[in-house]
Amino acid sequence: MLKHWLPLRLLERLGLPTELKPWLLDNGSLTENLRQTFGAIEVEVLAEGLATPMASEARLLELASGEKVWVRCVCLHVKGLPMIYARTVIPDWQPNNPWYQIKHLGNRPLGEVLFQIPNLERTPFELCQHPADYWPHLTTDWPQGPTFARRSIFKQQQAPLLLTEAFLPRFKV
Repeated sequence: MLKHWLPLRLLERLGLPTELKPWLLDNGSLTENLRQTFGAIEVEVLAEGLATPMASEARLLELASGEKVWVRCVCLHVKGLPMIYARTVIPDWQPNNPWYQIKHLGNRPLGEVLFQIPNLERTPFELCQHPADYWPHLTTDWPQGPTFARRSIFKQQQAPLLLTEAFLPRFKV
């Protein structure tokens, strides 16, 4: 299992399942793609608030050691089954941050807001594979096994938002 984040150019090293490739590589809204494919989705908020980022997140966002960030972890359910774990990390969390209004999302998907923002910048995806228990706030009674994940940074007025989306073991097209 490859536990390091890789740029797209090294995609073949991940050994992605064929059915996941189009999902992992699509630049559009994962929320919208899920709805078009499966119908209704439900968002379960697992955790939300100020926290210490994971080491790989801190490195990517070039954060100082111990710097707190705003983190939102959710699970997207399709027909009652957990399919996607999503983690949003926003540094410099204060009222003048353009991402600050996201704290009011509740159980609405981030994609509903994100893809409505004009002139939004997005970095290319990085991909990895981790066991399901790697992701914070997933309980042990959730399906275990490998997860393939993608992450990228969205920028609004130069303020970064790191979004990681992991496809849980039950995800089937």
